Amino acid sequence: SGTSFAAETEKTFIVTAYYSPLPDQNFYLKGNFEAEKRLNGNGTNGASGMPVFTGMIAAPKSYGFGTQIFFPGLGVGSVQDR
Repeated sequence: SGTSFAAETEKTFIVTAYYSPLPDQNFYLKGNFEAEKRLNGNGTNGASGMPVFTGMIAAPKSYGFGTQIFFPGLGVGSVQDR
């Protein structure tokens, strides 16, 4: 008791992925490791400041940090990036 749940709503999303670049990888989109780190926010933290983790979601500002989203077949993720 005391737990509240948002109403279930079905929406269509465009899902993309990002990664944490590694030194000496074979290819960099931006040409080198330092530029790739800048592109990926240093590859260490989301816009919320939380360290990157499996299930971190980037979403528009209309979704507050911490919003939980369930993706059928994938599980639940948490909005922590933009």
